[in-house]
Amino acid sequence: SQLGEFHIKMKGLAGFARLCAGDQYEIFMRYGRQRWKLRGRIEANSKQVWDSEEMIFLPLITEFLSIKVTELKSLASHVVVGNVSCETKDLFAALPQVVAVDINDLGTIKLSLEVNWNPFDKEDQPSSASTVNKTSTVNKRFSTYNQSPPDTPFMREQAFYVSTASLGATFIRYGENIKLFALMASPVAPPRISRRYSP
Repeated sequence: SQLGEFHIKMKGLAGFARLCAGDQYEIFMRYGRQRWKLRGRIEANSKQVWDSEEMIFLPLITEFLSIKVTELKSLASHVVVGNVSCETKDLFAALPQVVAVDINDLGTIKLSLEVNWNPFDKEDQPSSASTVNKTSTVNKRFSTYNQSPPDTPFMREQAFYVSTASLGATFIRYGENIKLFALMASPVAPPRISRRYSP
């Protein structure tokens, strides 16, 4: 691919009191014709077990990444927790980003993903490439997570706006336009974003 690859790693769900031992969830991501479906459950010790944790998507300039989270109550009862869509053009970042996505209206369920853009084809990758792990700080409705994905992620609410940040992703849900900013190595003014609304 001329645009490289998006390496996406599942970090876990965060749900305050919403996540209970025994709960099972299905996450379905659609990016153009690319698909990723994974299922997980909450253990008694609050750890999360997922049947798939990593995926590679080829970047698509005009496509949105759609994320659907469903709670699996029983074989005949599934409850859709939320459906969100996001632009990916601003995920072309030099450093890995950990993004926390509000899945429902109240923000009581969040999905934490690590996104790493690799601009090189597999044949062209440098032999000694160094990766800098950096947790993103996000504005207002999003939170900073620790780097221990097996447990339900710990969360600290941020009561300030990020002023020197580059846009990590833009999430649109039910007529809302929620901006997610990720701190980068050098200060960059947040770019203007386009609006899109999900039906």
